[in-house]
Amino acid sequence: MQSTQAAVITLSLGHAAFVTNQPIPSPRRDEILIRTAAVALNPIDWMLLGSTPSPNAVMGHDYSGTIVEVGQSASEQYKVGDRVCGLVKGADRTRPESGTFAEYILAKAAVQIRIPDGVSFEDAATMGVGAIAAGQCLFGPSGLNLPWNYPPKENHDTILIYGGSTASGCWLIQVAKLAGYTVLTTCSPRNFDLVRKYGADAVFDYRDPRCAQQIREHTSNKLRIVCDAVSTKESVCICEKAISNKGGLYHSLLPAEMGRENVKSTFVNCCTALGEPFEYGPDCMVIPRMPAEFEFAQRWAGIVSTLWSGGKLKPLVVDKRAGGLKKVLDGLGDLKNGTVSGRKLVYTVLDD
Repeated sequence: MQSTQAAVITLSLGHAAFVTNQPIPSPRRDEILIRTAAVALNPIDWMLLGSTPSPNAVMGHDYSGTIVEVGQSASEQYKVGDRVCGLVKGADRTRPESGTFAEYILAKAAVQIRIPDGVSFEDAATMGVGAIAAGQCLFGPSGLNLPWNYPPKENHDTILIYGGSTASGCWLIQVAKLAGYTVLTTCSPRNFDLVRKYGADAVFDYRDPRCAQQIREHTSNKLRIVCDAVSTKESVCICEKAISNKGGLYHSLLPAEMGRENVKSTFVNCCTALGEPFEYGPDCMVIPRMPAEFEFAQRWAGIVSTLWSGGKLKPLVVDKRAGGLKKVLDGLGDLKNGTVSGRKLVYTVLDD
């Protein structure tokens, strides 16, 4: 194995570069080293670049690939040659060698996902962040903390997934539906069929001025559970108006303020699933290790693996882009500009 690799690294706030001299890292006891086959892009990738200082850190959170080295304590779970995908913390000043936009990736073995036979690396690259975060948001200890029952043992409540055509929204719809919830969602009309394919029972146009009122009427003013995959001022406003007069629960994928006193608001950063502290925001606030989130993520990764191998989960629609790692920054520009909807940008890395 060569000693250096190609990678996309941060330089300064808002600036990153493709390089070819990044050192190849060695796995710690609880890690695996993966030869990257494909990477997928997430909004958090460009958001961190513009908000959290992390000079010379490898970017990226989603990947798929083949294990080439196994840490000592991870050997009972994985072996060299296994195909895996999952979540990695990218653009992290505390561990600059972490991140997925590279030819070789370090990953925390306990929360990665084995790729089922017959699944392409491109499809698998869409799984990690979305599938793990969906579990955290809906069923995790710092999220909505809803009961996970599969197969469903009883009829559950109704839940609104705001932003159903986003990558996160598509995963949230799927796992909420598997747990037996009646799923409402919002998106633009061009994506109505897409979100229905993932399991949405009713869909509302978020651009309609009566969107919140329509949801209230549809639920007879009884909606009490909302997960907001967009987490903007506009989405918070619609969610706040859609929730029942009696109040309820609201979870956002990014920090957001809910103005109603009778609505409990929660937020959790998906990277707490990795069981390591990390920095976040312009002041590099340290997010401490959260053992409960790590323990949940280990269980949830196993659940995702079982559901996926059983054909119960659908990977996201892939928009495969040419150019490999050299073109990843162009894709992040498209994400930032809002020109990507209803699909996941994926770049192949192997044999670039």
